[in-house]
Amino acid sequence: PELVSKSRFMAWPDEEHKDFNDLHKAGITIGTLPTEGVDKAVLRLELESCNNVEAEYSVVESFTRSIPNAMIKADIAKMLAERWDQSIQDVRQFMNVSEDAKSDLVLGEFTTVGESIDKLLTTLDTESNGIGFEKIDSSFGGVSPKEVFLVGAYSKVGKTDFICEIILHSVMRLKMNCVMVSLEMPASALMQRLLMKLFGVNRKILKEMLKSPEGATYIMKARDILEKYLYIIDVNSLTMDDIKYRVEVANEKIFDKPVKRVFVDYFQYMKNTNEFIDIEKTAKSMKPFVKDLNCELYMLSQFSRADRPWEVPTIASFRGGNSMESSFDKAIL
Repeated sequence: PELVSKSRFMAWPDEEHKDFNDLHKAGITIGTLPTEGVDKAVLRLELESCNNVEAEYSVVESFTRSIPNAMIKADIAKMLAERWDQSIQDVRQFMNVSEDAKSDLVLGEFTTVGESIDKLLTTLDTESNGIGFEKIDSSFGGVSPKEVFLVGAYSKVGKTDFICEIILHSVMRLKMNCVMVSLEMPASALMQRLLMKLFGVNRKILKEMLKSPEGATYIMKARDILEKYLYIIDVNSLTMDDIKYRVEVANEKIFDKPVKRVFVDYFQYMKNTNEFIDIEKTAKSMKPFVKDLNCELYMLSQFSRADRPWEVPTIASFRGGNSMESSFDKAIL
């Protein structure tokens, strides 16, 4: 420990000596071996993996931004001057330009009061949309882009049915591009529910409609509208990042306009939602999701089994505790 500090790498003599015991048997004094600062050593390893000097320039430009110590940077500049056969002044200037580029990038993150007011005016002009339930819409004032709408209930009380109503309202009346991520049931079962609600029939009559020429005509008309605005993702165990990627693909390759509403059925069927830390991480990823995609997210979630179903549910009823509470804009219990 006295010879090799945590912040330095030791230059190993050769491949024949595998460990300190081999060095000792060979008569090599460990304390006399040269050491190198960890930043410099790691950078050297990164440079060895580059195929050309232009690639090395890119590595150095990115790597040196993470080194706050000016003396370490000066030491690295000497190493690079020898490696690239350049003057040390030119190398230092290159590293300083890299720092300036970083500061310019960060500078772009600052927003003036005037710019904030302009953004506010744009936000105020953004129309919120209802979910198709008159009293709920009048209470909430609708749902706007970049909002997370949480739907919570106990198991088997109608969360999916409720969200199907919102999907039909979004597609048939509002003509919104929607993506439904069905983690619990297959796409065929979800489509059965949507069609039963759309036509106001039970499963038996829907089956008869599908097999009769007249009924099939109605279903084909509904299909043309649904297919234009709705796609279903029937894949198990996805993360929010997985869902985000799929929505981005839909925006690029399926729809002519961006997806406005994303529905997920449901939170506890997502990947990494068993342990508390994972639940917290997944819950906190919902707001960045809607901000990046400029869409609305409708997330279904079960209540905790420890809760008492005969009592009026509260925010605390959600599985995930405070992380769920701090991650949504509106909620239906």
